[in-house]
Amino acid sequence: MDEKLFIRLKNNISEIARVSQLLNDFRLENNLPGEISNAIDLALDEILNNIINYGYDDKNEHEITVQIILSDNTLSMIIEDDGRPFNPLDVPEPNTEDSLEDRTVGGLGLYLVRNVMDNMQYTYENNKNVIKMIKNVRG
Repeated sequence: MDEKLFIRLKNNISEIARVSQLLNDFRLENNLPGEISNAIDLALDEILNNIINYGYDDKNEHEITVQIILSDNTLSMIIEDDGRPFNPLDVPEPNTEDSLEDRTVGGLGLYLVRNVMDNMQYTYENNKNVIKMIKNVRG
């Protein structure tokens, strides 16, 4: 049987701490290893920070939803927001060979997300960004 967690949050940076706590509770309830928890927490934190800080053209309150589904050996996180369309998979990987002074600002967080998750997908449907991240959690 799948274990699920559904979270509604506002586009306020203070909401990320609440989401992180709910994610940690979910991890503990489902006996997920700490390294899995760190990966999914990092990925979700980065995506939510990007949505809240850069996704909206106004200062109005917006709703973001997060669905977490643990099914067999896979954990899926589906994040939906009504911000302007933005595909994080289109962001080029940063050149990690350059010195810190020569690197372009930005993009490193999304690079980390793509590296800690096993699969990442993006669609824009019903005027919403939908990001699905998948992590193999056992075996």
